Amino acid sequence: MSASAIPTVPTPLTGEQAEAMAQRQIKKHHVAIVLLHWFNAISWLLELSTGAALIVSPYYRFAPTWYLQMMEGLFGSRTNMLRFHIAVGLTWIAVFLVYAIFGFRSYLRIEVLQNEIGLDRDDVVWLKVRTLLLLGRTKDPLPPQGAYNAGQKLFALLVYTMVPLIMFSPRKSLRFIR
Repeated sequence: MSASAIPTVPTPLTGEQAEAMAQRQIKKHHVAIVLLHWFNAISWLLELSTGAALIVSPYYRFAPTWYLQMMEGLFGSRTNMLRFHIAVGLTWIAVFLVYAIFGFRSYLRIEVLQNEIGLDRDDVVWLKVRTLLLLGRTKDPLPPQGAYNAGQKLFALLVYTMVPLIMFSPRKSLRFIR
């Protein structure tokens, strides 16, 4: 094929082609899970940015001085920053509890427990082959996987296990705040 045969302008789709493309789309996640993902990402960015500015002592400082001054100026005081940090954390906990309680029967049980963290025999084989590939002990190809490979499923299992621990850990740490 010569270079002149390759079109330089995209060809518009016909109505039939557009409809066929629309039918081929795969719904990977329920809309609630997508919204929860973005809420979680924004919450953690806010928690990280305020938490980094709150971790300061004469012996240890997590962030540079310019960042601490910027964050304190943004919130007016360290007390306001701490209140914001706690409010975001409590909102995060409330949203996740609502998600877990109301979503379990409809989509959480099926999408998360079965598809995301449910390991099957193929996943165990995938983990074995992947480990051997990383160690340079095999040249075998990885077995086919579904929407998530076994490594992603194990990571999701770790995340879902840690969420309750994160939810209930702040209660003890709040007593150390003066």
